[in-house]
Amino acid sequence: MRIGSDPARRRSETDAPSRPRPAKLTNIQALRAFAATSVVLSHSGRMLWTQRDEAAFHVAFNDHLGTFGVVIFFAVSGFLMSRLARSTDAGTFLVHRIVRIYPAFLLVAALWLPLRPLFGGSGRPDWLALSLAPVGLRDYPLGVEWTLVYETSFYVLVYLVAASGQVGKLEALAVAWLALLAAAALSGAPLVAAEPFPRLHAVFLKDANVAFAAGLLLPRFVDRVPRPDWLLGLGILLALLVVGGEGQPLRWLMVPPALLILVGLLRVPQLDERSLLGGAVVRVGDWSYVLYLVHMPVLVATFASAPSGLPGSGLFCVAVATSLLAAAAIGPLDVGLYRWSRRKVDDVRGAVRTRAAAAFAIVYVALAAAALVPRGAWTGWMR
Repeated sequence: MRIGSDPARRRSETDAPSRPRPAKLTNIQALRAFAATSVVLSHSGRMLWTQRDEAAFHVAFNDHLGTFGVVIFFAVSGFLMSRLARSTDAGTFLVHRIVRIYPAFLLVAALWLPLRPLFGGSGRPDWLALSLAPVGLRDYPLGVEWTLVYETSFYVLVYLVAASGQVGKLEALAVAWLALLAAAALSGAPLVAAEPFPRLHAVFLKDANVAFAAGLLLPRFVDRVPRPDWLLGLGILLALLVVGGEGQPLRWLMVPPALLILVGLLRVPQLDERSLLGGAVVRVGDWSYVLYLVHMPVLVATFASAPSGLPGSGLFCVAVATSLLAAAAIGPLDVGLYRWSRRKVDDVRGAVRTRAAAAFAIVYVALAAAALVPRGAWTGWMR
């Protein structure tokens, strides 16, 4: 055999499968379980208030708690994406993100859409909404997709940075992004105001991105923390203060406690998932994405179907328990599907992953750009 004919030597870097996954961060899964459950409790309390005029649970589990849960999700995502963008090539990074987000989302949407007309919604899919691109306000079937629009936009942004060879400058870009977000917030520009489903020109200027940008900075500092237990305690104390506040939730104030809690949990001993309680908490963390996806359809169906004589406290408990049961039913399927999809992705040639990622990014940005054109303009242009 000629020198250099070894297939392993001829293999390009992008043809190699991604590196083995590191040991499971069980504390992060516990934090995800808390975040998802916080959102469920907050939405359940709000729905009980709006539909039954019973405010006790809404006071106990207010909008600040739900917002803080989302901030935690975004901060964890920023931290993990910063690490993943450095440990895989750009194409693999984005394709892994695609198979993590879309299969479970489309599965839950497909299960809910046929049932939705029974509860006053449309059973006809809005294909642009299902793309999760920043296309503005659409008929989103699950009612929680606004966070997924930010999440997928963030993935595409990190992919573009990595594909351009600038992944080593992620921290500098994160600092610049935070400065831009601060300037946008202080300016009061109309494009950063109220709409929860922004379009392309505004999606990276909304304050929801603060946690993403701050999370990107964490890998540089997490191993330098001298007393992580103190940071964890301080983060919990600050979280209690911001969650217990009144008025409109401010994400800027929620990001520091979320980061402190995240750093503390990364550095203190990891939760033992072999114990009964630890295993249960980690499982909920594993299913946290599905729990987030299913909880609003479950709440809608539960509140619409509950007998009028059921006390508000009982209805609240049934709604939360049913959401958790639905997540437990679909969660293992989601986890298994994701692991299978990752293996399949890693088995194909790196060049295929590169092209697939580029194609997705082009379509994603194209859909978002097309949505900037006023409705009816395409029809007029075709005439």
